[in-house]
Amino acid sequence: MYKAIRCLCHGRIDSRKTEVFEITEFSRTLDSEWNNISCIVKTYRTRKAMNIEKKCYNELKTNISYNISTNIYDAKTFAKIIQCHPGIENKVNYVKDV
Repeated sequence: MYKAIRCLCHGRIDSRKTEVFEITEFSRTLDSEWNNISCIVKTYRTRKAMNIEKKCYNELKTNISYNISTNIYDAKTFAKIIQCHPGIENKVNYVKDV
């Protein structure tokens, strides 16, 4: 498990906890199109945003996301990969509709 807390710009505080669960060999023996999956990554995200008008933080927002991977890394590496992923889509020259 890897836990990271960081302050973002504009008064937001972001906290993430990442866990990696490896898939057992028993699960891979089942006939399925999902046999190549090596691990499941679970990320808890909590965020507090500053309310400028009231000069206090808004309520805490929590989000849990799951990712699957064919490669196995440690939780810290997965946390960095997941955190940088939106940057890939934001760097394209046009806005995606979907």
